[in-house]
Amino acid sequence: MTWSWPSPLHNFTQGLITKVIYKSQWDSENYWDEADTSHIPTNLTNVTFTISGLKYAHALYDIRVFLRSAASTEPYKWSKPATYTLHTKASVPSRPPKTDIGSYRVQSHHLGGRNLIIYWQRIPQYLENGDNIHYKVIEVKENGIKRLVGIQYCLIKKLYYRAGKMSQTEISSAASLI
Repeated sequence: MTWSWPSPLHNFTQGLITKVIYKSQWDSENYWDEADTSHIPTNLTNVTFTISGLKYAHALYDIRVFLRSAASTEPYKWSKPATYTLHTKASVPSRPPKTDIGSYRVQSHHLGGRNLIIYWQRIPQYLENGDNIHYKVIEVKENGIKRLVGIQYCLIKKLYYRAGKMSQTEISSAASLI
């Protein structure tokens, strides 16, 4: 972030102390983190500041910047805030989905093959870290090509054993059960 002090404050000889607080769209209404601004000189008129270590990727953050005179000894005499809203970059999900023993179902069909349905628990939205999340089943491939699957489970149709290896003719994306 970059900001400039209002021009009437450029010649403020006592200097200005900066306070930066922020929260994400996933934080509770009254929760605010405070950034360390102790390294910002009190006599700068243009400031470039980076907030690092943000908890959530692909999230909206509300950031508020306050000023007070460096000569003030009153900790509550801050200015009204300048408010910024920004969106952090997307990233890979924060954790994999949870599975459990028996999180699958095998269905036999009349042509002698089987369908395999694999289930998992959808991760919370704040851990998805992006739009249009999908999963890749990497243990089952067709001709070396990985397939996209649905949010909550995948259906592998016409699964056969050949010489100890599984082959598939189709992986269908399935809609979320939620």
